[in-house]
Amino acid sequence: MAQAQAARENPNLVPVDDLYIPDWDIREGRPEEDIDAVARSLQEEGQIVPILLGRETEQGMEIVDGVHRFLAAKRLGWHQLDGIQLASETDSYRAGVIANMGRVTLSNTDKVNILNYLFQTTDMGVEAIADKIGLSQQSVYRYRSVIDGYNEIRSLYMTEGLQLKAAAKLNKVPERDVAVAIAEEALTKGWAQSEIIAQASNAKARLDMEAEVDTVSKQVGSHQAATHARQQQAKQEAQGGPQPAPAGQSPDPRQQQPERP
Repeated sequence: MAQAQAARENPNLVPVDDLYIPDWDIREGRPEEDIDAVARSLQEEGQIVPILLGRETEQGMEIVDGVHRFLAAKRLGWHQLDGIQLASETDSYRAGVIANMGRVTLSNTDKVNILNYLFQTTDMGVEAIADKIGLSQQSVYRYRSVIDGYNEIRSLYMTEGLQLKAAAKLNKVPERDVAVAIAEEALTKGWAQSEIIAQASNAKARLDMEAEVDTVSKQVGSHQAATHARQQQAKQEAQGGPQPAPAGQSPDPRQQQPERP
């Protein structure tokens, strides 16, 4: 019978058969090679880090953190693992998020889903979230931009490998179609992140300039139209003629000058 080799003094050994992976597991999946690597580590070094356990349900005890270790132990035929039980009032999902967020093995989809969960379900600000999960504030701001930005850019970041900094920059481009076109061309041609950022910056500058010119043109056009109307009215008054009727109305007959014989 294969036995767990817990490195911790006085381990809390829990039957592997009593554990289960909850439906809210934050990761999309776990590659077989990753599980194999953890299994080799367990064989050579023993279980250095206990797994984190949440609520006990009809299915057993939910694994909050340590699914790789759990799967590797099952592969090795271990019957027990060292586990730490969370307090009953602890939010298991939130604990799992905090325990896993800083790990490089999380996919982009995992990271977006985790940050979105924290933004939606907690009152923590960017600084608090960054401190809690071990990311820089700038990174958390960029994730927020990806979450709140264009759907297409978020999808390309989550599934196609668009880099975080580039995705955040593209979301600042005022026109969705332009931003998406840049992202798709970048992924097709294999642009470096710096090139994507440069293209996005140039596009934003150009579109901002066009919007400013359009605004000024409309303002100038309105001013010229108003000036022309005042000039026409003054001319009519100087000639003693009728005042121009408002648009869509007939002139007041009382203001018509009688025709001379």
